[in-house]
Amino acid sequence: MSDPHVDALYYFVKHFDTVDYAGAEALEYETPGFTVRIAEGRADVAMTSHHATADRARKEVEPLLRALELTTALEFGPGQFEFVYDTAKIVDRASTPETFGVVATSSFAIEIADAHIRRSKYPDPPPPSIAVDEVVAQMFECFRQYRASRRRLPDAANFCLTALEKSGGGRSGAATRFAVAKTVLNKAGQLADEKGGNEARKAKGAGAEFTAAERQWLEEAMKRLILRAAEIAGNPSASLPQITMADLPPLP
Repeated sequence: MSDPHVDALYYFVKHFDTVDYAGAEALEYETPGFTVRIAEGRADVAMTSHHATADRARKEVEPLLRALELTTALEFGPGQFEFVYDTAKIVDRASTPETFGVVATSSFAIEIADAHIRRSKYPDPPPPSIAVDEVVAQMFECFRQYRASRRRLPDAANFCLTALEKSGGGRSGAATRFAVAKTVLNKAGQLADEKGGNEARKAKGAGAEFTAAERQWLEEAMKRLILRAAEIAGNPSASLPQITMADLPPLP
């Protein structure tokens, strides 16, 4: 009787053509179930936990990879560091080891950027408390669309705000569940609703362009809200420091 075991999973590291990791040293880190080694445009995952199929092994491994994509994109911008599944090494522990591949495509698209960026190191692994659930994935995709100029800032900010509110049972509930000061949520809502000029969501914002400070504040607020949602997704009972206006860029 055969005894299949996933010995390893292999991924391509994908990023903008204008991002260069050629000089980066190999990065390796361990979890209880697997070890990830990233080098020369590939991520090799050596499994220590047992899975009979590649799909099951990927379900254990990919939450960490997606969390790393998220934290990297929020820090440096989308398209900087993403994983595309390539193949799996599966051995039959009951007989002569056999290896075969299974190919799948990444769920994240890559856009084209302008400036060349040389990275001297690969991104650090995400904190263990970070997870990407459905709400986080929706907010993150909205942020990616905004950064790719496929969504306007007021619309993107409003989407992220309402996603939190829906998950938290309203604005007050979201403020409590995600440990975000209501003043932050109110300001995000006010800017998304009343400002924007040509980007405005509503007619009343058509004549009020964002100032540079307001645009910076709203972009940073989006990133902080997405990260906070990911922290709660990873540990719903976590006691986290409240995000306040003091944690965001100053507004006049």
